[in-house]
Amino acid sequence: MLEAPTDRVERQARHHRFMTTADHPRRTCLTVPGSSERFLAKAVGLAADEMILDLEDSVAPGAKEQARQLVAAALDDGWPGRSLLAVRINAATSPWAYRDVIEIMERAGARLDAVVLPKVTGPGPVIWLDVLLSQVELAAGLPPGRIRIEAQIEPGNHASQAVCRSLGFAEEGTLRAWYRIGDQNRDMILFARLLPPYGPPP
Repeated sequence: MLEAPTDRVERQARHHRFMTTADHPRRTCLTVPGSSERFLAKAVGLAADEMILDLEDSVAPGAKEQARQLVAAALDDGWPGRSLLAVRINAATSPWAYRDVIEIMERAGARLDAVVLPKVTGPGPVIWLDVLLSQVELAAGLPPGRIRIEAQIEPGNHASQAVCRSLGFAEEGTLRAWYRIGDQNRDMILFARLLPPYGPPP
């Protein structure tokens, strides 16, 4: 697995469009199964602050490819409203993740705000996604680093906080920082699920 680069940089924590602001509150996040045409169509009219089109846990293994096509088609048709749009791909170690990124980004990357990366247990998967996104952004003519990464840290224990620190994130509940890959910065938000019986670190 890839190691975290030594030249990563942190910038002063600041609010950006993924944080709760007066212009873009982020109080509700709705996850929509990507394998259901009915749910995707219904979600277009809902008023969640962030809409996450899911290719991971809500989709059976045999339906992964179909879900990818349905999500790409839904994004192709446009998405009205002011919701932030994200796609949750499959875990980096799964057999579906790289096609999730390639196919969705090539067809509808310009309409996406973020890619949600689940089951992150170390810096390697985040580095992998950043490198792949950078390549696809370049091929699609999108500004490098425009697509945000939402890394879902699992499992929710003290090791999760070690992952946060290894990535250079400040521990602020919802965690945010800049992460440098080569000469590019990518803006990311990190969610660490600290659940009982773990609680806060000593």
